[in-house]
Amino acid sequence: MKVKSKRLTVLSAAILCSLAAPASWAADTVCQYVDSSGHFADATAANVGIYGAPDTTIAVASNFYGPALDLITDFLNSPGGTSYGLIGLCHNATGHLMGEILKDPTTHVNPTHTAITLHSGTVYSAHPTPASGAEALPLAIAYKYGLFAAANQDAPDDLVYETLNATPAPYYTIGSSHIYANGIPVIFTDSTSAPPNSLVTGTASTGTSDTIATTASGHTIVPAAGEVAVADPVPAPYGLAAQKILTDMGYTPWPPSIVHTPLFGNIDVTYQAVFDPAYPSINSGFVAKAQICNAGYSYVEFTNVAYNVAQYAVLLDTDGDSVTTGGNTAEQAALALWTFMNLSNPNAANANLGGGAGQTWNQWLTNHCYSVI
Repeated sequence: MKVKSKRLTVLSAAILCSLAAPASWAADTVCQYVDSSGHFADATAANVGIYGAPDTTIAVASNFYGPALDLITDFLNSPGGTSYGLIGLCHNATGHLMGEILKDPTTHVNPTHTAITLHSGTVYSAHPTPASGAEALPLAIAYKYGLFAAANQDAPDDLVYETLNATPAPYYTIGSSHIYANGIPVIFTDSTSAPPNSLVTGTASTGTSDTIATTASGHTIVPAAGEVAVADPVPAPYGLAAQKILTDMGYTPWPPSIVHTPLFGNIDVTYQAVFDPAYPSINSGFVAKAQICNAGYSYVEFTNVAYNVAQYAVLLDTDGDSVTTGGNTAEQAALALWTFMNLSNPNAANANLGGGAGQTWNQWLTNHCYSVI
């Protein structure tokens, strides 16, 4: 019998119930408040009245949610972060977050659930009205993100392009995007003792993990792995990586019968589905290695460059002038966090990174099961 993951406490019951929604369903964005002690609380409307507005709110792709909690805690305990008391942290699929960030090019305010097509031809779907009514911070706070850490390069770069070239300029971003992590897609099961060849053919028959460094061609999913949970590849880059892997294995058309449908709205609810007894047919799922880092679950990772998930971040404008404004606490706090990350020098030691361990950014990435940048 399946047991629920300990991480279920992070999500509201309403969010979890919405996993069974139809194919058109998109996951709600989930937000927390994070303080210097590492304590976090759901940023519900009720808690807004208790905590007030955070100094800034950052939006991250769901795979980076857990690492971002660690990052924010380290930042708030660093010399550059001690003047800030509370950071908002929101996560969802990259495409869904883009639906929140994008502004109407004429009014320069967030659209009311409308899709937007950018210069690249990419259509970012309308952000849905929250199905549960539990979607974290009120719009005035939650969608005024100061930093966006996506799970691809296209989304941040689309925002930068629109800022530099759109007429009138919507001023989405401040500065350029920068790579902050290289993600590794894995297929995993909730077992802590299953050998890799119980998930994917042609992998190890002993131990609990294996690496496929070539393309996935010649491998298949073992039938005993059951239905596979996969995130929708349209909004979720790790869902796109899973689609590439399964296609290379020969599973067509999309989605193949081994994949559970409907697809899941982001990579976090994909992870949760593997543990959820509401899905007895799901025994495995494609997620980011960072989500199961040091958890002991059995997995097979796909490290070929064809499946690498290059993740980029960018500072966001919150007041319509495309520069970091001195009196704008949200932009100042986001800039301080960006500076703390020191992405242009990923091998430079940071005395406060890693819980005061003095890690470099690349060491921190490795410890959180990402590849270095």
